[in-house]
Amino acid sequence: MIPLEEEEIDLLYDLLLVRQVVTITIVAWRRVMCPDQPEYLQEAEGFAGEIIANLMAFGRNQVTNKLRDACRFPPKCTIDKQNEDPEETDKLLQRRHDVLGKELSLFYSRPVLVERGLGPWLYGTDGRAFLDCYNNVPVVGHCHPHVVKAISRQISALNTNTRYICRNILDYA
Repeated sequence: MIPLEEEEIDLLYDLLLVRQVVTITIVAWRRVMCPDQPEYLQEAEGFAGEIIANLMAFGRNQVTNKLRDACRFPPKCTIDKQNEDPEETDKLLQRRHDVLGKELSLFYSRPVLVERGLGPWLYGTDGRAFLDCYNNVPVVGHCHPHVVKAISRQISALNTNTRYICRNILDYA
């Protein structure tokens, strides 16, 4: 048995909805093609409608997070669609200058306050998505599940530097 990966779990809500819609569509098509269908098909149509209603009532985020919890994954980060506060951005920009120095360049005349990335996208605190075509992102993307898994596997075994002899460091070099 192969466990589901996080990306697969995150698709289940949509797949469950689509499966129920397909069921309703097939039953409706069969009703037109052969009007005297068995009663269990009408029951299936009603059951599918109830599942759709329940899924819609709970919503994607709640269903996804319940599934993630059942599979022992952390909750999916949802974006708060509030507009970003310009004063907060200014405070963070000043803090950045104070701790990192003003020499480090920024993209954009008005800095983008980002909170997460996924695939080729960066997401601002205001919910806007920015296509990230810089550095390693076009090749690997943000939060690539295989990279995250490899990093997690390594950090759970050993987190060190070059002060010690370590085969992994030598192999990598």
